[in-house]
Amino acid sequence: MDIVCCTDMNYVPYCGVMLTSLLENNRSTGVTVHIIGNELTNEGHDALRRIVEKKYGQQTVFYPLDGKLLDAFPETCSYVSLTAYVKLFIADILPTNIHKALYLDGDLVVVGSLKDLWDYSLGGKAMAAVKDAHRRIEEDCRRLGVDFQREGYFNSGVMLLNLDYWRKNNVLQKALDFLAVHADQLPYHDQDVLNGTLHGQILPLPLRYNLHDCLFHTHRYLQPEDEALVEQELSPEHRVVIHFSSRRKPWGTRCLHPLRKLYFDYQDRTEWSGMRPKDTFKERCWRFNRRLSGWLDWVNGYRRIR
Repeated sequence: MDIVCCTDMNYVPYCGVMLTSLLENNRSTGVTVHIIGNELTNEGHDALRRIVEKKYGQQTVFYPLDGKLLDAFPETCSYVSLTAYVKLFIADILPTNIHKALYLDGDLVVVGSLKDLWDYSLGGKAMAAVKDAHRRIEEDCRRLGVDFQREGYFNSGVMLLNLDYWRKNNVLQKALDFLAVHADQLPYHDQDVLNGTLHGQILPLPLRYNLHDCLFHTHRYLQPEDEALVEQELSPEHRVVIHFSSRRKPWGTRCLHPLRKLYFDYQDRTEWSGMRPKDTFKERCWRFNRRLSGWLDWVNGYRRIR
């Protein structure tokens, strides 16, 4: 499997936890991890190599993120962090002899085998991903010119990429053109750009491969007939990727995700074992009030998950 991730020095510990979870649950599969680093130092390289190469005997390839790539962005987008949009450049950064790659965000843990996902047939499409389910998703589709019922809107945290399609169809340039036109209308940044550029060319993956935050909430923005499927995919025997996709990450004090402990279980298998966010009385009060508000249905809280 060719796995792609992107990190900077601040994100190295979280990327390391993600890679530990991936390699721990895919020991029988050969893995090459392609790490696109934004100002990643030798210290960052060494920390990730200790996980991938020394602990699990797999391969790493590092690619420095060329700051000149920023020159390709429209002037109206000069404020945008290149790291946030690195997904657009993957097909151009990786060697042309790599035809397919699996991109994984750094804020997730892999809890099962990815073999079936890696073997998933793309059928000539640009990529495969899991559909998102956030509030006002239909409005977002209209904003991007996407047919919600026929095409859907996808989460970009886990993507099986057809790199040959991207290169042949110059997806990077199309994405940059889309970005230039819609620069001030992209609240979900790279995810909006990919959906707006590739709609109709994205295959839906089973939810288990990207169980993003929205699926764990009490109120889900789903069709009623999809509720039973979500419950099945969330069960321990089916779930494969847990994606902590909200702004409240497990390494922060305000994460209330019901599977947060899983994150720390994998973190404690790394050199960052025992590292926890510094708690305060104020933060404990915030969590209590938020949980109470969810129980009273004043906010959209989390469900209880096995």
